[in-house]
Amino acid sequence: MDQELLDKSFEGRKITNRLFLVNRAILNCLLRPSASKIKDTCLKHDYLLGQASPESKKKFVQRITQALEISSWKEFLVLSGLRMNNGTLPSPLVLSNWLKKAADNSENRGYHTKKMNFAKLHKSGGSRLLRKGENQSLGRASKIKLNDSWRWENDQMFLDASVLCFDFNGKHMSYLNLDFSNTQRRGMTHSGDVMDHANCKGKHTVDIDLNRIDRKIQSLVIVLSAYSEATMEAAVQPNVAIVDMASGSELCRYELKAKSVALNGMKNVIMCRIWRPENGAAWRVDAVGAIGEFGDAACYDPIVNNLEATFKPPTTTSNMGNWRRSATQNESKEEKEEKEEKKESTATPGWWKHSMWKKK
Repeated sequence: MDQELLDKSFEGRKITNRLFLVNRAILNCLLRPSASKIKDTCLKHDYLLGQASPESKKKFVQRITQALEISSWKEFLVLSGLRMNNGTLPSPLVLSNWLKKAADNSENRGYHTKKMNFAKLHKSGGSRLLRKGENQSLGRASKIKLNDSWRWENDQMFLDASVLCFDFNGKHMSYLNLDFSNTQRRGMTHSGDVMDHANCKGKHTVDIDLNRIDRKIQSLVIVLSAYSEATMEAAVQPNVAIVDMASGSELCRYELKAKSVALNGMKNVIMCRIWRPENGAAWRVDAVGAIGEFGDAACYDPIVNNLEATFKPPTTTSNMGNWRRSATQNESKEEKEEKEEKKESTATPGWWKHSMWKKK
């Protein structure tokens, strides 16, 4: 047993544990007291016109008072109702082993590193797990590390991580991948494959200095593709995380749904897009999750051609080149509708709407 670990872990989770107990009190004392059937609970709430009974109110206040006074894991476990399979509370030894195992799992998944500065991580508000279609600003981060990882269950499986660069008119400019001749571009360095055969896990890292990226580049599109004859369903839970290199804290992460049937027979996935609306503006990241049937690191043409065909330049910036200047004062109805569509798609271009891409 590690008593220091138990004490410090409880102190770090005190607020979280109290909120858990508050939510449990709301559920068990007010919403569904005594674990009664939903039908009976609804009838009781109807009879009382949505008001809690005096007995329920008294019990709720008592539970909230207890929740605010907890000072140890034992007190939390007693109130939480969490028990072992035999109905007993977990011993201090079992609990400390659980905490150690959770820390090991977090490190193995890349959620933290041994050198991570948690003080700066907590100050920044922590990492955000993005869902498909969501986006987030990278704020003042100037140097970021792009980490992608995946696992496999049977035969060893390689993924290629590529960064495709597009200008402000949506035209492809260059790419970065694990090929020796293409592992470096201005402001970007690719690690190549980092394989952990013992744990059936692979990863890549791409170091990006956003201040050194070519001024002509607007978007960095992150693509994972299956190597050789393999297809994407063999990759278990591929994910991409963006880390602030100054603090070591993870800013955001996007994960594909585990074992999605939509990956069957597919060759690539556009994981995310790191982009800026104009030079000097803060960079943003969009979680895309567009699955492609054709194209990989050996031949990007199918991916690039379809991205260029569906890439919609932003309509809210001054740096729009000939695309904006080509607009006339006498727009047709179709042109106006197209302009509105482009305005709506500024935050996240609808790449996956193209026939080439399939929703997962």
